[in-house]
Amino acid sequence: MKIAIITPHFFNPSGIGMMCNNLSSELVKKGNMVEVFTFVIPEQYSSNRVNSNVKVYAIRNMYAETLNLSRKRYKIKATNSILNKYYRLLTLINIFKVMIASLHKLDIIHIHTYTDLTIVGFVVAKIFKKRIILHFRGTDVWYYKKTFFNIFKKIAEGSDKVICVSQCLADKLLKDTDISAEVIPNMVSNYFIKQKGKRSNFLKEKFNADKILLNVKGLIPIYGHELLIRSLPNVLKKYSNLKLVLTGEGPLFKALERLVATLHLESNVVFTGVMAHKTLVNFYASSDIFVLASRLDARPNVILESLLCGTPVITTNNPGGIELAGQYPDDVTVIEEDTPVALTNAILKILDEGRMVKKNTIAKISNELNTQVITQRFCNTYRNIINMEAEKYGT
Repeated sequence: MKIAIITPHFFNPSGIGMMCNNLSSELVKKGNMVEVFTFVIPEQYSSNRVNSNVKVYAIRNMYAETLNLSRKRYKIKATNSILNKYYRLLTLINIFKVMIASLHKLDIIHIHTYTDLTIVGFVVAKIFKKRIILHFRGTDVWYYKKTFFNIFKKIAEGSDKVICVSQCLADKLLKDTDISAEVIPNMVSNYFIKQKGKRSNFLKEKFNADKILLNVKGLIPIYGHELLIRSLPNVLKKYSNLKLVLTGEGPLFKALERLVATLHLESNVVFTGVMAHKTLVNFYASSDIFVLASRLDARPNVILESLLCGTPVITTNNPGGIELAGQYPDDVTVIEEDTPVALTNAILKILDEGRMVKKNTIAKISNELNTQVITQRFCNTYRNIINMEAEKYGT
C-alpha cells in the first residue's frame, strides 16, 4: 500500500508525534510506501530520528511563524488581522503546492488532527478521488464547535473512515455530529515496553528526596499545574522531604514559578524542561505517583507510560483519565472533584499505602498497545477501505 500521513506533530516528542513517527516506521517495515506531510522541524526537535525509508515533506508554516511576531510588532489589531490572514493564505498555498504534486500517487490519505494541513489534504485527496481517513487524537473534538464547525463537519462526513483514539472522544463526536468513529488507541513506544516494570532511585538521588510526585505535560492552562502545586502544602506537612517534578515547557512557566514562590515551595518543586523519552523512563520509574491534573484530556499516553514503569497514577475528572481508570481500576485513581483538598487526600492515601502497579496491568498494556499490534489494526483498516472501494467499482 502507498500511504500518506498528514500531521502537524510528526517531529514533536509528544504522544501524537511519537505515534505518527512509530506508525510510519512500522508501516515501512511491513513493506508499505509511506510519505509524511508535516510542518518544518522545530529546532528543539531536530535530533528526533525518522526512518530513512519514510519520505518526509516538511512544509514551512509561515502563519505560525509570524503570528506572535505580528502581535508584538504591531499595536493595531486591524494590522495584525490583515497580516495573519495574509500569512495563513501563503501557508495554505504552500501546503497545496506540495500536496498537489504528490498525493495523486498514493492509495490512502491518513489525516491526523484538525489543522490547515487537514483542510488542504482533504481537498487535494478529493480532487484525486483518494480514500481518506480522518484521525482525531486529542482535545480537538471538544474545541471544534467554537470555530469552523461547518468545515470540520463536512470534512468528517466526506472521509471514508473516522478514527478516534478513545471512546470518550468518539462519543463526543457522535453526539455533536452524528458521525460514528472507530476507536484505535495510541500505541505505546516499544522503548517503554522493553523497560516495563523497571524501578529506579534516579530522581530521589538526583534531588535528595524521600518521595517523588511527577507530572509530564506542557506548561499550558489546560493541563492544570496550578491545581497540582496548590495541593502540595498539605502533602508536605506529612512528607516534608517530597519533591514535585514538572517536566515540559510552555507559556505558564513564569506564572507557575511565581505561584511556587508565593507558596514558599521553591525547595519542593522542580521544573526540568522537556525531557527525551529515554530520560523519561527513569523519571517514571523513580517516582512514587504520577499526577495528571488536566482539565481536559482525551487519551493521555503519559498515564500508560507511567503504569508501564510501575508508577500508580492519580488523575482529575477529565474524560480520558476517567476512561483509563475504568480500564486499569487498580492503578489509576480519579479524584471526585478537581480541588486541592481532594488531590491532597488522594496523594496521601497512595503514599501511605506505598502502592505499586499490578503486574497484570503492565502485561495488558504491553500486549495490547505495542507498536506491532496497533500498526496491524491500521493496516487492516487501510485494506478494508481499499477493498470496499474496489468492490464499489468492480475492480
